[in-house]
Amino acid sequence: MNDKQGYEAYRVRQFSGPHPALQVATEAANTTNTSDVQPTTEQLDSNVSMDNAFEQQRRVTATATMSSAADPLGVQLPADQYRVIVHFDVDAFYSQVEEVRNPSLRGRPLAVTQKYLVVTCNYPARQDGVTKLMNIADAKRACPGLVLVPGEDLTPYRHASRDIRAVLSRWGPTEKLGLDECWVDITQEVNLRMASSSSNVPPLTEWPCHLATAAVSLTADSKHRPQDLRATSVASSAPAAAAVAQSKLQPTGLTAIEDRSDDGVHPTVDGDDHTAVGSGGGGLPGDGGAVSDDAAAWRARLYHGCRIAADMKTAVAAETQYRCSAGVAFNKLLSKLVSGLHKPNGQTAITPAAAAAFIAPLPVRALPGVGYKSESTLKAWGVSTVADVRAMPKEKLVQLLGDKTGSWLFAGCRGVDSSLVIASGPPKTISVEDSFKGCSTWQGVTQVLQVLVPDLLERIAEDVAEFGAQRRPTTLSIKWRKAGQGWARNSASTPWPTSHGKTLAATTQSQ
Repeated sequence: MNDKQGYEAYRVRQFSGPHPALQVATEAANTTNTSDVQPTTEQLDSNVSMDNAFEQQRRVTATATMSSAADPLGVQLPADQYRVIVHFDVDAFYSQVEEVRNPSLRGRPLAVTQKYLVVTCNYPARQDGVTKLMNIADAKRACPGLVLVPGEDLTPYRHASRDIRAVLSRWGPTEKLGLDECWVDITQEVNLRMASSSSNVPPLTEWPCHLATAAVSLTADSKHRPQDLRATSVASSAPAAAAVAQSKLQPTGLTAIEDRSDDGVHPTVDGDDHTAVGSGGGGLPGDGGAVSDDAAAWRARLYHGCRIAADMKTAVAAETQYRCSAGVAFNKLLSKLVSGLHKPNGQTAITPAAAAAFIAPLPVRALPGVGYKSESTLKAWGVSTVADVRAMPKEKLVQLLGDKTGSWLFAGCRGVDSSLVIASGPPKTISVEDSFKGCSTWQGVTQVLQVLVPDLLERIAEDVAEFGAQRRPTTLSIKWRKAGQGWARNSASTPWPTSHGKTLAATTQSQ
């Protein structure tokens, strides 16, 4: 078996044992991190707690110190340039699922609905002005030929999500972020690719990706999700320093900014020396310029990461019929921020050197994990952008947001994220939910439960089929909200009944 055959045999191996990335200890590594695997928990109204049988995983990562000359505090933080992380985001996921289930819907304006809202729509519908969370009546007025598909039953979407992750997990530990999103740590695959291929890295114009830099103007997918970034234009000849001031985040619609080209390369500005690619300078590996050994090393890792990510996208499309966009970076934060820039079916990478300038003009809410409450707290102190946060001492951020959030944001606003990709395992809870106008009688409660319980039991059966008969529910919980109570919920829990009709004492608590 030659090297290529050996590599292919390794790549297509599925579930035959722990992935090498969970075991390898490279010579370059000098620190060891131990992390308990935390299951994914869905916050829904009725749930069943399941036994958590996850094992600890050990990972070894190598870090290098990186500082930014533009950092107002002159901060130096450990920047991981050894790992290669890919964030995958399935394009218009619910709509794609319906098109796969019914191929006659392909190419037609399509919206998936829940209750009276459009929860998502495909790109032909977006071209006609349909948007997420639009009232169905408004969507029909904007696009009279719109096909509506009810999406209250999430079963087909869960199955599609599982199939996609099954393909992606062949390349490394895969962490579920939602039904349509996940991270994959492809570090070990990059190591294998680099060991079995030429050390020459081609010019950026031959890379299978777009490059995210401060020269790229950005917009938000919708006003509801400022973290979903889209590229609007590229200042291909402007120095990166000037482009930082020009980059803006505008609350415009998705339709006007979608890049509908193939996955060709659209390089912009190199983040190392602020020289435009193709302008005669730049010092890029393979372009004739001299670069340091460290820069050449991470460029090689990023290039092979982009090649592998393209292979993964191709495999998903071939085996499941779903189209994804991908972001390639050295940590989870950056890979997620850039994965959607060139939707649909796009692929974007970002270098360590370009990270700080790229995220500086973003609203702080665009950073994953920064919610409405944290944003409001920061705005009260005159902080609205990532650059504003970067000017704040760590102690102040911890004082305002708490140790966990404040410490993470201090690093995150500089493009640094040391969190590991933790392979997702069986969920700790299985949940179903529904919403309704009112339920003020026991008869009404019974009718609601008659809808929820069959779905819950079906999901338990699916879980046992996927993860094994040893999985058993232990607790049954019901949560509800009262009119005028806002988002506060009441709950009642009881041990899972062991025989039909058996009554067990319930404990009620207010949340």
